[in-house]
Amino acid sequence: MRVFPAAVLFALYLMLGSGLVMAAGSADFPRPAADGSIIKLLNESSAPLRNDAARGLQSRRLSGEKAPASLNAIVMMCDFSDSLMLGRHGQVPGDFPPPMQTDRHFADHDSLFFDHMLLKVADYFTAVSGDRLTVNYTVHPRTINLPEAMGFYGNHPDKGEQSLLMAAQVVDSLGAEIDFTAFDTVVLMHAGAGEETDILGNSPEQIFSTYLDPGDFEAAVEDSVLEQPYLPAPGFAPGTGINRVMILPETEQQDPVGNFGGGFGSLGVYCFEFGLHLGMLSLTDFTPSGRPDSQGIGQYGLMGFGLFVGLGLIPPQPCAYNKMLMGWIDPYEVEAGELGGHMLVPAGTDDPLACARVNITGQEFWLLEYRLQDPNGDRRYTFGDDKNGNGLPDFWDADSDSGDGTPTGLFDPETDLLERVIDAEWDFAMSENSKRLLGELGWGSGVYVW
Repeated sequence: MRVFPAAVLFALYLMLGSGLVMAAGSADFPRPAADGSIIKLLNESSAPLRNDAARGLQSRRLSGEKAPASLNAIVMMCDFSDSLMLGRHGQVPGDFPPPMQTDRHFADHDSLFFDHMLLKVADYFTAVSGDRLTVNYTVHPRTINLPEAMGFYGNHPDKGEQSLLMAAQVVDSLGAEIDFTAFDTVVLMHAGAGEETDILGNSPEQIFSTYLDPGDFEAAVEDSVLEQPYLPAPGFAPGTGINRVMILPETEQQDPVGNFGGGFGSLGVYCFEFGLHLGMLSLTDFTPSGRPDSQGIGQYGLMGFGLFVGLGLIPPQPCAYNKMLMGWIDPYEVEAGELGGHMLVPAGTDDPLACARVNITGQEFWLLEYRLQDPNGDRRYTFGDDKNGNGLPDFWDADSDSGDGTPTGLFDPETDLLERVIDAEWDFAMSENSKRLLGELGWGSGVYVW
């Protein structure tokens, strides 16, 4: 086992040629833990999601405006005439079987379920921002059953417009129940899986996860999809309304292939869309289909292919550049050609030594960060609230058949205790290379140069 210190020294003896570079601590190019063919399919199916961007907010971040210190989100739920939220079978018009159960320990995908899911999102951003971002949220208890089938919104000639129509109908249905002016973030959870994990391409009725920003609403007016570039709701001043909405699925689990059970987690996609809402840059590969595919920054940051690292269950931290744009790190300055040693502490804190900025020219600089995959060196993914000790962020089951709190039944909010992913090793699965597949951990740890 390779053990890395709590801090590392780096020395600047030679400056390489100009250009954007990223170097990892391992000489091996990383491979995901899942079979390579599965990852290739996932890379293709998720391209529309990863290529999404909130260009207006990105421009503001690039101009120096930092992210807010908190988000206050209202979370709404909806399902369709032919596809209901898990646990809604027979309760609404359209007597169809429920979608695939993604968490066998929850009887229903209701407000309690999504409260648990969003709590993981909040814990993630608290950690990766160094406590500089707090995500507050309220899950509205009523699920809106839309009269149309899922395909009405998913299998549409113009991707994106159907999501606007879906959001408009749900906001209109809940306008009398929710004071939308009390929130700065609107999240719509819909029944079924996101089309980004439709790796077999056999579910065109599904809906891509996305972040709808003011530009999307303005384009919808130009295309005569909406009458105004916002969703009207009580309480807003005349001529204003909701013009930022995240569209997220209840699950990402689908398409078993061979030995792969299709068990993608949702956390990575959720965090990616929140990243867009904050104005992070989507650092993926924008080359046309059929061209060489680099995956952008790959698994080394949330806003590349990192949303599917650890099968979407353990998304890595955002890269140093996105953190700097958010205002979550304040890199200390190092001059190019300066000799001597400089210290870096592991990424994920607001410590001044968490990132170094090396000025190359007036228009170019490098960011150096120290990424540590397994800080406690126990060769296991760990987090600080593992009440039952099984290494999975689930819950303490008071009625566990095993007697040790490991879940063996459904979550009971009266007796069971949810586990938080505080102090989690978010970079643990970041570099899935050949050494790691052989059981040798830590091969992605090291100094990264951006």
